[in-house]
Amino acid sequence: MAEPRATTKSNHVNLNGRTLEGGGQLVRIALALSTLTSQPVNIDHIRGNRQGKKGLKGSHVAAVKLLGEISDSKVSGNEIGSEFLNFFPQHPKSNNGPLVDLSQVEVQTEYDIRLPTAGAIFLVFQALYPYLLHVGSKAAAPFITVSITGGTNASFSPSYDYATQVLVPNFAKLGLPLFSFSFTSVAGHQDQLT
Repeated sequence: MAEPRATTKSNHVNLNGRTLEGGGQLVRIALALSTLTSQPVNIDHIRGNRQGKKGLKGSHVAAVKLLGEISDSKVSGNEIGSEFLNFFPQHPKSNNGPLVDLSQVEVQTEYDIRLPTAGAIFLVFQALYPYLLHVGSKAAAPFITVSITGGTNASFSPSYDYATQVLVPNFAKLGLPLFSFSFTSVAGHQDQLT
């Protein structure tokens, strides 16, 4: 396994993946915020406090890949088992705020993510939603479709029931756009979030 790449840039945020519970949520939140703010982030010791296998799992790799593509980021260390990740967004910030400049962002209206395992699709969604919510106002279509194929009731992650009975109703109460949510069983599980 390669060692984390040292950086001399003072504006990079360096995170220790063993912080607090030391799980994958640190990766998901850090990358969601990084894509929104164009703040480069380096994470080492990913999932360092977890029992068993450390490092990125398939669901992390899928989320990093899509966030990297849609934020035009330079990424290193994004492979299953990697205990470090370097994520460098290339979109400039807006002149009048801390978030990315939407005039510099190209937004697709459909994204298709296929996890290599029965990884937790709702954990992938947690990483993507903040960025898609922000850039969605620029989308050519009235909504963005995200199709994620993977596990719906994986251990230590939100279940399908949680998503439909807690997450979606609370998004609606907050006025956040999540227009539909459907479940289709296809040689595993596929959930489509729009």
